[in-house]
Amino acid sequence: MPRWWSFTQRPNFLMYDIALLLHIYQPPTQYPEVLREIAETSYRPLMRVLKETPRARVTLNICGSLTEQLEHLGYQDILSDIRLLVEDGKVVLTGSAKYHPLLPKLPPQEIKHQIQLNQETNERLLGRFEPQGFFLPELAYTFHVGRLIEQMGFTWLIVEDLAFADEEHRRHDRIYGIEGTKLNVIFRDRLLSLGIAFGSHKSPESFLKSLEAKGEEGYSVLAMDGETFGHHHRGAMDLLMGLLSLPEINWLTVPSLLKKYETKREDVNVLPSTWGLMEVGPRQERIFPRWDNPDNPLHVKQWQLFYLALSVMMRCNADQEGYLMARAVFDKAVHSDQFFWAGGDPCWHPGMVERGASLLKEAIEKSPSSFPEERRKAVVLVDEIISLGRELYGEGIVLE
Repeated sequence: MPRWWSFTQRPNFLMYDIALLLHIYQPPTQYPEVLREIAETSYRPLMRVLKETPRARVTLNICGSLTEQLEHLGYQDILSDIRLLVEDGKVVLTGSAKYHPLLPKLPPQEIKHQIQLNQETNERLLGRFEPQGFFLPELAYTFHVGRLIEQMGFTWLIVEDLAFADEEHRRHDRIYGIEGTKLNVIFRDRLLSLGIAFGSHKSPESFLKSLEAKGEEGYSVLAMDGETFGHHHRGAMDLLMGLLSLPEINWLTVPSLLKKYETKREDVNVLPSTWGLMEVGPRQERIFPRWDNPDNPLHVKQWQLFYLALSVMMRCNADQEGYLMARAVFDKAVHSDQFFWAGGDPCWHPGMVERGASLLKEAIEKSPSSFPEERRKAVVLVDEIISLGRELYGEGIVLE
């Protein structure tokens, strides 16, 4: 056990209320060997840490795309551990969209469809699945998405802190609601979360000093990829166990946090946002910088292909022959990773980009409502995406 786990016992002992939300997901185009490596280095150790750390309390989003792949690859033990942690009250699950699309880019019926698919898959593989909260893929929020999530019975969602319209006056001793809805909204503490996600904090003590430096009463919410621990950062699993063992921190699930602070509630305007949001000066610039950058010609062509596939599918009738086969492909094809890996700032993965584009093309080709010129256009766009990507960013994979 690392020595820094036992540094505590300081004067003027103070408890901090913190909720930790972990998001674990893999796209339907993920390579099986990559998922196996992530399962061995991150998911299995993560489950072990949560089981073995008495004070651990985590809110977890696991998309149906991942639960399905874990089942297929034989990782039933990970799914069983999640069920056990939920039963023990250490983990609370959220709802989401199964294949992790950028919800603001989809029409309402497609958003509902993705949420229902996620519900059905996780209910089948995780047992009782009755989430109150909702995790927006890439934290991509717009008001119309929020209203739809409320209509589907969810009571809270999480967004980036830059989505708070008057960030300087945001307080940490109250719960906020989204104006025009009954939804509670949780704002991620971006700087504290990024400090862990990008390896700035090498020890629990380093994190605690950052927390103390904020000097704010109330609570903080951390949100990040669960793959941060063990996959993105090999030594970070020890860091997580150390953080969850800190006596200065009262770890809460998001529902417990909402209940504790429910007596103070204030409705606010929540701005369109993602957790890749860029901040320029006092306000935001570009909501989807890593997924839809108008200065990136590769993104432009990807979205042309995306909307071509969407228009073709929306013309389909469910009773047409071949519809179900095309629908199954299209459901997977809307995932966000293909756009992320085409960002080139610095991330670039030619294989993941090609796989994503090929799925969209396949959905168009299988659709009983597609026209020959649309199928030809899809082939041209895929070829252009593949060749342009390699011309811009090269043949090799570029990671952050």
